[in-house]
Amino acid sequence: MNDICKFDSEPSFLHSPKFLKYSLHIIGCLSIPIHILGFYCVFFKTPAKVRSVKQTMFITSFWACVLDMNVSFFTIFLVLAPSASASSLGFLTDFGVSVQYQTYITAYILIDVQTRNLQKKFFTNICIQVGIPFLSVTIPALYIGYSFLTEYHNQALNNFFIMLFDSHGLCLNISMILTHQSYRETIQFWKWKKPKNDSINITIIRNNPI
Repeated sequence: MNDICKFDSEPSFLHSPKFLKYSLHIIGCLSIPIHILGFYCVFFKTPAKVRSVKQTMFITSFWACVLDMNVSFFTIFLVLAPSASASSLGFLTDFGVSVQYQTYITAYILIDVQTRNLQKKFFTNICIQVGIPFLSVTIPALYIGYSFLTEYHNQALNNFFIMLFDSHGLCLNISMILTHQSYRETIQFWKWKKPKNDSINITIIRNNPI
């Protein structure tokens, strides 16, 4: 980074590695129940007419979950755009795995997820199901490109866009659930299901004296 690089403001907690680390941990924890719901829907609520792609849908959801867990806990990349450098704050760093290998792992998982999405092109709702999570990748990429071109540095924005990237798998499973009618009906069933009435009706019979 040269001396003409532009800084937007004084550093704050939003610019700090701790903010990024804690935020990604929270996103990862919140995404776990969504991934579990996605697995349940694929296994038990996939319509019979598309059972032939059930395995592909499960693998896509699985790798989306792996991507979220990887970025939220195991790698946690602190991107220092517009400088072509980054550091890792995740568990893999604690075990001595280099940032280079962590980058390879993350890129492999991301490419696999995108490839699995393209294999489902025969779904009529593919634009929504793939488009929403795709934005969580393209928007951070566009910002980083802008940062390099203009030499603009805003570590808070860097952190926020990494958080957006981390939501890729979460957005994929949410869009999958919302764009399939049988999956939406599962959520509505749980939402509107009334608890069973366990009350006991007692009938009192009076014997009239003769």
